Amino acid sequence: MFQRSAAPFLLGLGLFGLASLPAAAAPYTLVTLGQLSGDTMSYAFGLNASGQSTGFSGTSTNSPNQVMLWSASGSATALGTAGGTGTSGRGNAINNAGTIVGAGFNASGVNSPFKIVSGTMTMLTPLAGSTNAGATAINSSGTIVGYSNGTGLALRPVLWDPSGAVTNLGTLGGTSFSRAYGINDSGLVVGVSNTANGETRAFAWTSSGGMQNLGALPDGYTSYALAANASGQIVGKGDDGNFDQALSWTSASAAPQLLAPLSGKTSGTALAINSSGVIAGLSSVDGSAQVATIWQNGTAIDLNSYLPAGSGWVLQSANNINDAGQIIGYGTYNGQTTAFLLTNEIPEPATAALLGAGLLGLGLGLRRRARG
Repeated sequence: MFQRSAAPFLLGLGLFGLASLPAAAAPYTLVTLGQLSGDTMSYAFGLNASGQSTGFSGTSTNSPNQVMLWSASGSATALGTAGGTGTSGRGNAINNAGTIVGAGFNASGVNSPFKIVSGTMTMLTPLAGSTNAGATAINSSGTIVGYSNGTGLALRPVLWDPSGAVTNLGTLGGTSFSRAYGINDSGLVVGVSNTANGETRAFAWTSSGGMQNLGALPDGYTSYALAANASGQIVGKGDDGNFDQALSWTSASAAPQLLAPLSGKTSGTALAINSSGVIAGLSSVDGSAQVATIWQNGTAIDLNSYLPAGSGWVLQSANNINDAGQIIGYGTYNGQTTAFLLTNEIPEPATAALLGAGLLGLGLGLRRRARG
């Protein structure tokens, strides 16, 4: 772990207004989310408000991998493989109550969805006849989304209510591949679906409005919606006619906007967005040479620029970001694929403004005492 002190910055910000400095200038503390003994890789995908994260630890992306829970300090708990011998598990999301959801994979390649509450794993019921299902996201109320095939069905986006009842969310008119990838606390579900004419399009779904086509870039063929924040901003990816690019939508009724990748990169993917509008994802050269990236006010920032020289790290993907500005993902640490947590030592703008006001109030109070 490495750390750069934020104390001098916090003192100055308390006097002059914390929100005046861009969050991009903030230093980070990096916590290694390591592997289990004998494993050679770890990946983190889900993150909650308290800095808990989930993913997997294993020896390859297809081996019997363990579902993992990491604390904000990096302590690791193995939560099983979603089955018996020869099976694997992957945690995809964790809500603020600590409930984890994900997918298990058996030796025959059958995928099954699960949730884990207080360390106990329960399998979720997919659509009837399903041989391929997984849970991808969960909100604060315990509503879960993901995907499932079924008798006579290709993959469909599905929703499990807190009681476990499963609902097929339908498609944009197509009959093949569709998935749900994200859900916010208002119940806005985002994902991807084929249309009646075979296009691959991002969608937004609500219980009142059903499924809505989010469109694509003017010259693009595909789009995917991967996450939504509390205010309904959506992020994902879609091609520009040549390469996949990171995309954002200010709302479900807005056209997609391209988020330019890092300089020297040709592609990007936006994987998560927090309530302040900071977007986490990656930039790459046509899918390879990945670099963990955040976008702030439309500007791409290489997270590796915050690492001290000789850290041993190359950050490759920023998979999630919470409202405190903490970021999880994976990279290589001394050549081995390893999950990480970055903690922003200067608060996000909304929190910063409150803290600044508090510090200023404290200063005024001390001055009044001195005068009295």
